[in-house]
Amino acid sequence: MKSRSSLLISLAILATCAVIAVAAFHNRAQKALGGDGIDHSAWPVTSYSVPNPTDPEKRARREARGKKYIKSTFRVHPEDPAENTTKVDSLDPSLPSLPVVQSNTVVLGEVLTANAYLSNDQTGVYSEFSIRIEDVLKNDDPEPLSNGCLIDTEREGGRVKFPSGRIHWYSVDKENVPLVGRRYLFFLTRGNQEEAFHILTAYELRGNKVFPLDELPQFKSQAGKNDVDFVNAVRNLLTMPS
Repeated sequence: MKSRSSLLISLAILATCAVIAVAAFHNRAQKALGGDGIDHSAWPVTSYSVPNPTDPEKRARREARGKKYIKSTFRVHPEDPAENTTKVDSLDPSLPSLPVVQSNTVVLGEVLTANAYLSNDQTGVYSEFSIRIEDVLKNDDPEPLSNGCLIDTEREGGRVKFPSGRIHWYSVDKENVPLVGRRYLFFLTRGNQEEAFHILTAYELRGNKVFPLDELPQFKSQAGKNDVDFVNAVRNLLTMPS
């Protein structure tokens, strides 16, 4: 009887340890993914104490591009105890799945680099992505674009590393960022040539399939389509009268 009791106790201890180990693994995985399935580690990161560029031309460009994000509701601050801040109701729910009319420019390209930046007053965060263009499907922007050229694109959000070593993640609800080394069909807008192109939305083309970058329901209608058919469908839309 005593032997049986000892066996049962040992089995109970092993079961408890297994539950604890599974829970710990789950917590680590959720922390790495931000608890919402999004891999925060893939987002660009900048330092809160990064100095301004010393080169006058680079400093002027950074100030011009960061101007639109001043007085941000992100309110970046080293003492913020939270791990992430998300803006809600910022992505237009009426945006069509293929926003060819709403876009100034539509290009197919590969992401070469990704960098995060603070706004001039250090209240906002935005990320820039260097894109090498493979194909230009539409361009109403004054800047001429051709296959092989590089453009800068941007999105609000990114990660900030504070002097304490803590990293805070800032994002817009249902918006994600393109990943370096991946190919996307980008739908872009731009107010003036001082700005980088703004990513209205995008679709990753991988393994002959289409993957929406953003999480609105209408974008899911394009998920899993053949990439060639998808790009041709966009081309066809662009030939139709407005």
